[in-house]
Amino acid sequence: MLHLQKKPIYLLGESFGGCLVLAVAARNPTIDLVVILVNPATSFERSQLQPLLPILESLPDGLHFTVPYLLSFIMVPT
Repeated sequence: MLHLQKKPIYLLGESFGGCLVLAVAARNPTIDLVVILVNPATSFERSQLQPLLPILESLPDGLHFTVPYLLSFIMVPT
C-alpha cells in the first residue's frame, strides 16, 4: 500500500519573487510551506512592477501559486 507522506512545499523567492512567495504563503495558510527569501523586494511601492498589483489581486485564490511561474516568462534576465 502506498503511504503518502505530508511533506512541506519549499518556496524560494529572490527580489520580486520574494514578494510573490510572501503573497502565496499569506493566501495559503493551511499548506505546510517553507519560505526562503533572498533579497526580497519588500519596498514594492517603488517597484516598476507595482502596476501589476491590481492584476495579481484579481486572480482567483487557486491561481496564486502559478504567478511566479507565469512571471518567469517575462522576467528573464538578459
